[in-house]
Amino acid sequence: AIQIASVDGWTDYLNNRTVTIQQDETLKLKALVSDVAGYEGANPDVNWSISGKKGIVEKLDDRIEDYTDVLELKGLKPGTVTIKATAIDGSKKTATFKLVVEPSAPQ
Repeated sequence: AIQIASVDGWTDYLNNRTVTIQQDETLKLKALVSDVAGYEGANPDVNWSISGKKGIVEKLDDRIEDYTDVLELKGLKPGTVTIKATAIDGSKKTATFKLVVEPSAPQ
């Protein structure tokens, strides 16, 4: 299984949920991959994909850190994208969620 969570302190998994950030805000994600027995420590590498992008988000970073695959995104303009993590171990396991970028609050 794959679970997507926020690196920034959220404890709830984001799978099949909708998350909202503001324009120019960053979101750091991690993908936790477990084997068929449910143990973490499987190959942590995933392929991240962003559908519906059209300049809504920018990928700032994608790396392996502490046995998880970390992705950092920045909201560029208002809109909605779908973020998907796919295991590269051949299992074809996936996890997805929707990311909504809202306009920045006026200063």
